[in-house]
Amino acid sequence: MRQNFWNFWWWKKCLLDLHQHPYWTQYLFFPTGVSLVFYTHSAFNMLLALPVTVLLGPAAAYNFCVLFALTLAGWGAYLLVRELTGDSRAGILAGLVFTIPHKMAAAGLVDGLGGITIEFEHPARDTESGLFVTETGPVELDGEQALAYVRSRHYEELIDGQWVEDPTADLGRMERQRTFLTHVIGKLSDTRNPFTLAGVAACGDDDDDGDTDVDETVEDVTDDVEDTVEDIGDDVEDEVDDLDDDNDDDNDDG
Repeated sequence: MRQNFWNFWWWKKCLLDLHQHPYWTQYLFFPTGVSLVFYTHSAFNMLLALPVTVLLGPAAAYNFCVLFALTLAGWGAYLLVRELTGDSRAGILAGLVFTIPHKMAAAGLVDGLGGITIEFEHPARDTESGLFVTETGPVELDGEQALAYVRSRHYEELIDGQWVEDPTADLGRMERQRTFLTHVIGKLSDTRNPFTLAGVAACGDDDDDGDTDVDETVEDVTDDVEDTVEDIGDDVEDEVDDLDDDNDDDNDDG
């Protein structure tokens, strides 16, 4: 977070105050300075949000870029799914699901699946994300603990009576995320429909009668998309059969 704030401040400082390019600075490792050629600037974001940085500061510029990126991502998901399914309702739902805060999506999905089972070699914890597992071997996690597992940046294991932090840092977190997705996909092996997954994620929002508008919308759109997928699958099977027949005819002629 602080790095992003510095990025916005530095680009404004360079372009408007120092009148120089932002790929070299003497503000770090003074007085010799340091090259920023391989630094993670995200130049597009810096330039896009420069007016916001000038008027409201780096924090507002950062929030502007996050919201802008989220909006574009949702719009892209809408366009992609509408193109693939030919259904605007499916596109709208995909855009909404794609932009749901990942906390709600991950926790709701796991709870909707009835929990997921993760293998732990040692007891584990992360005091910042809230992860706390006291057992070893296969442990069933609910939505809250699964989310803490996925988001853990300070993952620790109890080894020989001592809490030892995972030395792989973000690489370890990425591995845990892959483990999480593998187990989720395993539980959903009976369907590959992303809208069915969205329906599972929405189950955490039940009201008093157990139904929600989201549930009903997901169900309707899922039925439509499944019909479309089945039609596409039938067409593909027909094409494959035709190709097989053509190959058989060629072999007979040979």
